[in-house]
Amino acid sequence: MVVTGYSYICLLCLDRFNGERSFSAIYHLLRGKKTSQTLQDMQLFGLSGFFSLFPQINRETIEDACRSLETKKLIGNNGKLTSSGKEALHHSLTAMPIPKELNSWKHGRGGREAWVRLSLLIQTVTHLIRNKSRFLPVTSDEDAQQWIKSFLAESNSDRAGLALKLNEELNLFLSGKQDFMAELFVYRLTTPERAGLTYDQLAEKLEKDPVYLELCFWSLMHDLLENAVASNAVLLSKLSREVPDSLPLTQSAKRTYMLLKQGKSKEDACKIRNLKMSTIEDHLVEIAMQDPSFNINPYLLQVEKEEIAEAIEHLKTKQLKNIKEHLDHKYTYFQIRLGMAVAKR
Repeated sequence: MVVTGYSYICLLCLDRFNGERSFSAIYHLLRGKKTSQTLQDMQLFGLSGFFSLFPQINRETIEDACRSLETKKLIGNNGKLTSSGKEALHHSLTAMPIPKELNSWKHGRGGREAWVRLSLLIQTVTHLIRNKSRFLPVTSDEDAQQWIKSFLAESNSDRAGLALKLNEELNLFLSGKQDFMAELFVYRLTTPERAGLTYDQLAEKLEKDPVYLELCFWSLMHDLLENAVASNAVLLSKLSREVPDSLPLTQSAKRTYMLLKQGKSKEDACKIRNLKMSTIEDHLVEIAMQDPSFNINPYLLQVEKEEIAEAIEHLKTKQLKNIKEHLDHKYTYFQIRLGMAVAKR
């Protein structure tokens, strides 16, 4: 049995959660809710690729998908996969493997921005080389339209040369992809000859699940952003304003990290930023998850980290309360979360 649609995504997430998180955790993950709980969940359960993958999804869609899994007896009342659910997930992953390039935590926002720019750029250039200066743009995003004007003004090539260079870079990028992935990417583009296809239209054309196609498409955009500079794709590398190799932290965590780098303590950061200590501690956990060079010794010694790691391994759980009780309340929730964060780096 192969599970499709959002039920497939939910089944995969629930398998990782192993009964320790609710259906709501999936909703917050896919929507990209930047709370400490969601950010730590994505790291602990290896779901960074799915963070904010479907930012417009509603709660009802997720709940319906999960209820469908319950009806089919693929999950139990506690959200854990049944033996049938495990088997269905195996078949589904075989039929629809998750691309390793999918990284919506790092490239989710940048990928969407880059796609708006790229789709408008392709539409604009393909019209201009056919001497068609009037057309209905694929996006009403004024920032993207202004970016296109600046891009064209700064280009050293004529329109035909620009079109050729874009074609070369995209061909090189797609050359090593599976056929359906390359077709998916190309058919999403709008040119004078045809409008870009929706995921439902592509599902019919490529005979694949539309939700899976959307996931695959964004994995392509994430891959493009990750490797455009390294592959010397001069034009494609300009699509995103992301700083290469920058840490994927929330803006608030970045401001806290800046203070820590200046030698401030977490208490200092709390006073300077006029934030609750719990919020600053959330930032520290987020930083620890993302930056392997971050020194946690001021908050958790190596021997303490090892004791927390041993407790997690022994209990086979990521539930903070159970871990805290097992350790006789020796550590704070913050310290346990910090230990879990560095264990998953």
